[in-house]
Amino acid sequence: MIKKDYYKKIIILIISIIIINIFVLFHMNFNKNINLENLNISYYNGTEKLDSMPQKDNDQNLVFDYASCDNDAYIIWDNELWSPLVKNLKTSKTKCSLYFKEKTSINVCNTYGNDSALCYISKLGDNDYVNMAYDHATANNEYHNNLRYIGTTPNNYIKFNNEIWRIIGILKVKTEDNTLEERLKIIRMDGISNQKDFGMFSWDYKENFNNDWTTSTLKDMLNGIYYSSQSGNCYQGYSTPIQCDFTGNGEQPKGLDETAKNMIDKDVVWNLGGYRTPAMTHPQITAKEFYEKERGNEVYDGRPIYWNSQTDNQNKQGIGLIYPSDYGFSVGGNLRNDCLNTNLGDFNLKNCGMYTWIDFNNFAWTLTPNPNNAMNVFVFHDDKIIYYGVVNTLSLKVAPVIYLKKELKIEPDSNLNYGSILNPYRLTF
Repeated sequence: MIKKDYYKKIIILIISIIIINIFVLFHMNFNKNINLENLNISYYNGTEKLDSMPQKDNDQNLVFDYASCDNDAYIIWDNELWSPLVKNLKTSKTKCSLYFKEKTSINVCNTYGNDSALCYISKLGDNDYVNMAYDHATANNEYHNNLRYIGTTPNNYIKFNNEIWRIIGILKVKTEDNTLEERLKIIRMDGISNQKDFGMFSWDYKENFNNDWTTSTLKDMLNGIYYSSQSGNCYQGYSTPIQCDFTGNGEQPKGLDETAKNMIDKDVVWNLGGYRTPAMTHPQITAKEFYEKERGNEVYDGRPIYWNSQTDNQNKQGIGLIYPSDYGFSVGGNLRNDCLNTNLGDFNLKNCGMYTWIDFNNFAWTLTPNPNNAMNVFVFHDDKIIYYGVVNTLSLKVAPVIYLKKELKIEPDSNLNYGSILNPYRLTF
C-alpha cells in the first residue's frame, strides 16, 4: 500500500513538472510576442515622429494606421486593448514603426454627410484592422490612400440590383469636373452568368486587334443590353456572335433594374493607362505600382487614357471592370505586407491569392491594357496571378464593376453580422 502511494506521488510530481514546464514555455513564447522591451519601437503621426504612443480616444482623434518591422517581424494591432502584438520576433535587435493618423471618417463624414454610405463604411475602417485596410496608394504625385476590404472573409456583401454584390472599398476617383472625390466601388463577383462555362465573353470580338476599352464590344455589351435588361448579340471569339438574354428569361441573370441604374455614378472617370510587360513574362510590378500605371498615360498607338460620359458617344452608363491593383490590394492576413511587395505576376509563388476574397474561380477580364501591342489586356489567371490575354480569341468571365453615387445611404441595422452574405448591406437614397 505504501509502495502504491509512493509511485502515485511520483507520477503526480512528474505530471506537475510537465505542466509547469509547458506553462513556462507558453508564457515565454507569449511574452516573446508582446514584450516591447526587446524592441526599438518608434511612433509617428503621419511623417511626424511622436515621443510616445498616443492614448486611446485621444484629443487629436488619432487612430492606428499601419506598422512596419524589420527582421521579418510583423505587428497585429488590437484596437480594443489599444496595443500592438508583435509576431515572428526572432531577435531583440528588431525595429518597428507604428503609424497613426487622424480618423479618415471625420473628413469623409463632414464632406458627404453623417448618414451617407461613405461615412458608414469609413467609420468601420477606423476600427477594423483585420478586414479593412488603407492602401497608401499614390498617382500622379497625389496621395490617394483608398480604404479597401481585405482578407478571405470580410463582411463586404451589399444588396444591389436585388442581387448580392461585394464592396471593393472607398476609392478616390476623378469626376468629370476634374475633382478628386471618394466613391464606393462594388463588383458582381459571380459575373454575368449563373454557370461556370456559359457566359464567357471576348473583351473585343473584332478581327483587327483592339485593346481600346472605349470602342470594345464588351464595354458596349455591359453598358448596352446588360444595363438595359435587353437581349442581343454577344461575342465569344471573333467568329460567330451568340445571343445573350438579360431580360430575365434567358441563361444569363437579368440586367439592371431602374433603382440600380439610378444608383450608378456615371460622372466618374475610368482610367485606362496600361503597363508594358517585358516580353512573354508575368507582370513584374506590385499592386501599388500597378495602381500608378492604371492612372498613367501608357497606351498603345494613341488610345484614350480615360473613359467617361464625355468621351463616349454611344454606351456611357458607367459599368466597367476590375483593375489589377484592386486584386493586389485585397490581400489580408499575416502575409499582407509581404504580398504588397510581391509582383502580381508572382502571387502564386507566395500563396498571396489564398489570402483574398477576390477569386473568380476562373479566368476573368480586367480593364487594363498591355500597351506593348493592340491585342493584350491583363486578366485574372486561375492560378491567382495577373497575366495578360488576347482580346478577341479568348472568352473569359466578366464581372461588372460600378461606382455608387455619393448621395446613397446604408440602411441602419444593429446586427453584428450586417454586411454578411446572409444579411448584406442595404442601400437607399
